Amino acid sequence: MLMFIAPNGDSVKFTEGAIGKPKVGVYKVTYTDGVVSEDVFEDKVSYNLRSGEATPAFGADPEREGYEFTGWGPDYVDPKSFVEIYSPVDGYYMHSCGLTDKGATQSDDFGADDELKTQLGFYEYEELYRAADAITDDLDARYKAFAKADAYLLAHGLYIPTSMQTRSARVSHIVPFSAPYSSGVSQYKYRGVQLQEDVVTTEQYQAAMAAWEKGE
Repeated sequence: MLMFIAPNGDSVKFTEGAIGKPKVGVYKVTYTDGVVSEDVFEDKVSYNLRSGEATPAFGADPEREGYEFTGWGPDYVDPKSFVEIYSPVDGYYMHSCGLTDKGATQSDDFGADDELKTQLGFYEYEELYRAADAITDDLDARYKAFAKADAYLLAHGLYIPTSMQTRSARVSHIVPFSAPYSSGVSQYKYRGVQLQEDVVTTEQYQAAMAAWEKGE
């Protein structure tokens, strides 16, 4: 006996083999902490989700003593989008560091931590970052200046992430360069994406890249 729970809560029972094995397009979504040695939070499982339904929200932010759970993605392909988050003035990660910023939630307290930011070296980093951003007529010089600011950030350990999303080899049916060419959330949009029946080969990708670089 198989049972399907409809979105309205009604249950429908099937006897397997009576009219053939029912093919109901339902799915299960599981949120898990991914930790083997301990339970950071209990798995949250949603059943009987039909194709096309919105993925259920997790419902709450994960919590663990001594950790700050946060996330971020670049908005455009330029070093500034990757480094401005550590600005002591308007950096996204200031509040994650326990420091004040110009964000809406802490605007009233902005400036209260200036002395601590100076001692930690954030304002020295700010000078390097702003100097790099001011270079707009020489791309090589701009990238070198941003690299200097990034080196300062790493050398002083101003922020130490525990994980980072990286690129890797993958099997794809997406026609090369038909998807939006951008970083951050834009790379996950499907507007204009074209699919092909066969898997993209290295040769096809390299040929498409050469044509794209020529503006073809």
